[in-house]
Amino acid sequence: MAVRKIVGLGKYSAVVSIPRSAMQKLGWRKGQKVVVSSRKGGVNIKDFPNK
Repeated sequence: MAVRKIVGLGKYSAVVSIPRSAMQKLGWRKGQKVVVSSRKGGVNIKDFPNK
């Protein structure tokens, strides 16, 4: 587990960085589309479905 800060990006958006090792483990790339949804107690981030 890594502790991260939420950084403001413009007026309506925010950014949370993901450790490079986590991105490599998931096979994700810079600029890749992901689906972000809220859930009780946090957020859920999934790979964008390629259909």
